[in-house]
Amino acid sequence: MARGDQLSRQWRLLRLLEHRAGRTIEELARELGITTRTVRRDLDAVQYGGWPVTSERLDGRVRWKFVEGYKVSTPLPLTLTELLAVYFSRDLLKPLAGTLFEDSVESFYGKINALLPPEGRAYLEQLQGLIATNPRGFKDYRQQRRLLEALTNAARERRTITVRYFSFARERETTRRLDPYRLWYHGGGLYVVGYCHTRKDVRTFAVERIRRLELTRRSFSVRPDFDFEAYTRDSFGLMRDEVVTVRIRFRRDQAKYVRERVWHPSQTFEDHPDGSLTITFRVGGTVEVKRWILGFGAGAEVLEPASLRREIAAEARKIADRER
Repeated sequence: MARGDQLSRQWRLLRLLEHRAGRTIEELARELGITTRTVRRDLDAVQYGGWPVTSERLDGRVRWKFVEGYKVSTPLPLTLTELLAVYFSRDLLKPLAGTLFEDSVESFYGKINALLPPEGRAYLEQLQGLIATNPRGFKDYRQQRRLLEALTNAARERRTITVRYFSFARERETTRRLDPYRLWYHGGGLYVVGYCHTRKDVRTFAVERIRRLELTRRSFSVRPDFDFEAYTRDSFGLMRDEVVTVRIRFRRDQAKYVRERVWHPSQTFEDHPDGSLTITFRVGGTVEVKRWILGFGAGAEVLEPASLRREIAAEARKIADRER
């Protein structure tokens, strides 16, 4: 059996032993889906690793659990394995390196590490090989440290800001007054969602395109009709536009990969006898959907809307012409 499988199983074993009533060998075997012989080997392994696991006879049955009174000395209402799980999320925050958030993240994990008993830290080192993250395509915010701090303070204090913002669509800078509602980490980038006084509507702004920021003395209140979940629900990514129904048929060799993921909250699938698959969803805007479809090449066919079908066909012709 692979070392990773064994460590993963032993982690689940430790979680079961955290229950005050403990577990019998038979209960552990049933809940973990292994033999009683394997349970005994795992119990020996965690005890050898320094975990204070013991057994006691209750009502004629031997039950295994942590020794009485054993707990992680922490003011947080977390179990030991919960602390270990939180610690593993550390790599997911790598894209925030160089920002003010990195300092807080490192401080937070430093405190968690200090809370773990020696056997917990040793076990954590063993588990490091189980989970790996390799975020790519994220943005670098090391030069925006002060700007991010000012944005965070403005959102927390509900203060209107004036920004110089570079628009990719217009390819020029504009000055805007903005009520920053919240920072949004999405797709490897940080964005500020807030009310734009120029557009008289809630908009999304890429943090790295803010060239200058000034804090005003004006306070604001979040619009009572604003709901962040509703604001982001229909979009395929960041862009928002009129909601349309999109239907795409994927060839058999692509269908299995498409089915594996949740691409949009409204998605539904339709299987076809030849193994192909049609996905349908309602989305606000198709610019980002188009980029996604093109990634599947000839393996995807747009069924609707007709406008998106024409756009994909035009892009395909451009690619073909370039390769001639």
